[in-house]
This record gives sequence, structure tokens and C-alpha cells, in this order.
Amino acid sequence: MDINISDLKDSNEFLKVLLENLSSAIFIVDKNLRIRNFNDSFRALFYKTEDRILGELCGNALGCAFAVEENKNCGTASNCGKCVLRGSLIKAFTEKIPAYKELLEREFFVDEKKVLKYFQYTTKYVRFNNNEMVLIIVDDITELEKSYQKMKEMAVTDGLTDLYNHNHIFRQLEEEIDKSKRYGNPLSLFMLDIDFFKSINDTHGHQAGDEVLKKVSRCIKKGIRKIDIPGRYGGEEFMVILPQTNLEKALVSAERIRRNIEMLRPKNNGTPLEVTISGGVVTFQNETALQLVEKADILLYKAKKNGRNRIEKPV
Repeated sequence: MDINISDLKDSNEFLKVLLENLSSAIFIVDKNLRIRNFNDSFRALFYKTEDRILGELCGNALGCAFAVEENKNCGTASNCGKCVLRGSLIKAFTEKIPAYKELLEREFFVDEKKVLKYFQYTTKYVRFNNNEMVLIIVDDITELEKSYQKMKEMAVTDGLTDLYNHNHIFRQLEEEIDKSKRYGNPLSLFMLDIDFFKSINDTHGHQAGDEVLKKVSRCIKKGIRKIDIPGRYGGEEFMVILPQTNLEKALVSAERIRRNIEMLRPKNNGTPLEVTISGGVVTFQNETALQLVEKADILLYKAKKNGRNRIEKPV
């Protein structure tokens, strides 16, 4: 049985305000999770015409990627069991919860385009003319969430190199050490330092030095795997954490980066600059994070002493 606006007016003035005046997207589903009514904000948010909303299963009307990508009805796609919204609706009907608030992070097809959305929604169990319904109020907080994620990212990222900053990379190392102890997987890291960096700054200026730092950082990123964790440890010194990696493989990774940086030859006012790095590679052997970094640093300075543009490993 469809529920129209006049029914709501007769039954509950509060629901009238929700449906007709709020900017939040609002819709009502029956026990089969089919949409029985909605407001204009819902239509605008999901770019759907009435014939593609009314009577449709919830996920299909919303353009949920679970249903769209598998071309299945809402509730029958392989990931529907993980759907927070579906779980909230079922819970509202079975437990008759007056109000239930939740955050939904999901990809939706909006205006035929797949987009990641963040919704704050509230489900409210209601009865109309002895029909059980659930009213859902949806607020699109995608831009707010993106801003929050960006702020979080900025808090742990070095602004110049776009690598993790000192504090965060050290915390990451402590976490990876805990994982290595727990699961018994190997863990390695290497420290890298740009050779004669002070001379680059003094001779060519700090702007040239900043460009060198950026280019070296890009080389490091390109030379590692997705699971590896790069950071600017301080000044011209970098750390790369390599989970599930033994010493030999870590050495291969460090050498690859060293060679790539050696071939960089960034130009300053048309003049190519010679840029090289020295480094030290170590593997975790039950040390603390600080002890492991100190071991890598000792090897790094050994590389400097032995002529620079080289990677040292434990003897």
C-alpha cells in the first residue's frame, strides 16, 4: 500500500515537516524494503525520476554499487550482507527501534557516474494505518568527510615531499614491529640520506634544494611496493619501512632507488645537478624502533665514510 503526503499530514504533523521542508533526503520503505514515498531532496540527491524510485527496492533506487555492478536486485548481490543501511532497516523492523543513527560509506551510481559517498542517516520505525514502515533521513556529508580526511592526511604528511612526517613514520615503525612480533613475519627498513645536500643549498639556493628533495621523494615512492611505508625522517634523510621483507629483498629495493636517483640529474637554471644518496639497510631482530633506526643510521654513515652513493648492510 502506498503512503501519500495527505496520510502523513493526517497521522503526524512532525513527519509532514520532515518530508516537505527539510533539506535532508527522506524516504519511506515498507517491510519488503521497497520505497513507498520520498521527498524532493531525495530525488535531487540521487538524480532519479519518480518512476525509478517509487516501488523500487532501496538499493536499486539509491544506485548502490553492490546492486548496479552485479545487475541484481537489492539484497541479492554478493556484498549485500555487509550493507550497513540494509542491516539498519531490518533491525528497525524486527526490533521496532524508534530511531537509529549510522554512518554509511559506499560507492553509488549518481547520474550514471560511480562516486564515493558518505551519508549520515537515521532510521525511524513508524506505523501508518496499521502498516509498518521505516522512515530514513539522509544527509550527504561527503564534502565534510573529505575535508576531515584531508586534515588527517596533512597532520601526518610532510608538506614538501608528500611523504609521511617524522612522528608518523616512527609510529608506523612501532606498529610494524608489533605486527612482526605477533605474526613472526620478517621486517626490514632502510635509511637514505642525500649526499652533499648542504652544498646543493649553498651553491644553487634553497629552492633548488627543495626541488631535489621533491624529486628524490618521487623516486623513493616509485621504487617501492604499495605495502612499503616511506617517510621523511628529517632534513634530507628518509626512512622506508618494508613489512614482510627480509634483508636481501630490502637491499634490492634500496639499490634500485639509489640507481634511479643517481640517474635523476635534475636541472637548475639549465644546469644538471648530480644527486646521489647513501643508505643503510637493516632487518628487525627484536630491537626497539629506536634501536633499529640507530642501526640503520650507523650503516648509513658507514656508506658516507666509504665513498657515498652506496648502500651498506650488516656484515
